[in-house]
Amino acid sequence: MELLSAELVARCDVGGGLVLVEIEPAASMVSSYVHPGQVVKLVAEGHTSYFALAGRPGATRWKLLVRDAGGISRALVTAPLGARFTMSAASYAGMPYAQVDQGPFAIAVVGSALGAVRGLLHAVAEDGKAGRTTLYFGIRTHEALPLEQELAAFAAGGMRVVLCLSDVSTADPRPPFEARVGLVQGAITADHVGGLLPPGTRLYVAGPSAMMAELRALGPELSLEVLTNG
Repeated sequence: MELLSAELVARCDVGGGLVLVEIEPAASMVSSYVHPGQVVKLVAEGHTSYFALAGRPGATRWKLLVRDAGGISRALVTAPLGARFTMSAASYAGMPYAQVDQGPFAIAVVGSALGAVRGLLHAVAEDGKAGRTTLYFGIRTHEALPLEQELAAFAAGGMRVVLCLSDVSTADPRPPFEARVGLVQGAITADHVGGLLPPGTRLYVAGPSAMMAELRALGPELSLEVLTNG
């Protein structure tokens, strides 16, 4: 996998302990990003990490949603603008946007994995498809919600945004969002039983491996087609 120099050009705190980082890749790499949720490899200071791209495909600057966990993620949130990193072209299949038009669909994501579906969410909203989209987003508390203004704008456009809160003491509704107590998997199961997720729904999933494995197992049981960016 070829690695080329890329420049850190912008970043901003988006809440929930996450930072939206903007990197300008080598011009020859821009065309490699064709599907939301594709992944890049970054190398710096002896560390290697993989990050899902968090913007719309085709952009000349690539966005990453980063939590400071040390190593490269710390460098991305602390290095001065203009710092350079070694980065690969976009890889993995991502989440093909064309499948959005093939029937009902929903998105399930936990924590910083929101970055893997952010480009998909923007594409859906900008193309007027928010009204038939449900986002299940697993976080601990309302205070841990990142990108709140973006998500509120999606909801205002008709997207159903369901916050799945693991801290039961903070599960009061916070319009324009719905709130559920417990895991994303539980909310999806309940909505299937309640008829809000019809059979055949395509479910885009990003998050911890255990959560993704559980949803893959639930897929056949609930007649859902589970898709990931792998």
